[in-house]
Amino acid sequence: MPPHTGKMRCEWCHAPPRFYVNNPYACYSVFAVVRCPYTRAISEFRCRWKGFCALVRENDRGAFGRQRRANVTAADLNTWIQAMLSNGASRPPLTNGHWAPQHYYTFCEDGEQTVPKERVLRMEDLGNCLPGLMVAYGVPNIRDVQVFNASEMRPFTIQDLSFETRAMIAEHYEMDFKLLDYPC
Repeated sequence: MPPHTGKMRCEWCHAPPRFYVNNPYACYSVFAVVRCPYTRAISEFRCRWKGFCALVRENDRGAFGRQRRANVTAADLNTWIQAMLSNGASRPPLTNGHWAPQHYYTFCEDGEQTVPKERVLRMEDLGNCLPGLMVAYGVPNIRDVQVFNASEMRPFTIQDLSFETRAMIAEHYEMDFKLLDYPC
């Protein structure tokens, strides 16, 4: 039996602390990295393990999956994200942590912030924020942090998201936009 409350059907290590009967991080100094919900959805689409035509089971998809990922379009992006959200990917019980709202990791269900605001780093500014945090944790000489999202798939931007897709993301991640101070 997993140590969490059944709100996720995935690996226990992906379960947000709020889903545990006893928070395994309660005695630790924690930090979190969050990102804009729009770019996060795009990143999930491009993910090799859980994304569009995921290559983790390449033997199941073979050359077809690699070709589909190489020739992907903005229409594929929007269709896939809308399907994932329509099928409940962002709502408990979650099938994996990839689509879990980020505030689940940084706030309790009662709204109390569990990760101090100064330790909630933004992916968009990680190269500037991480070195200072590491010094605070006693890890010196962290410099030149390179942040990139590698994929064999072409990159997409928020402008590639249709109005309908942006509206769905805004609805499903309303509290992430609000609590993590991202413009909607």
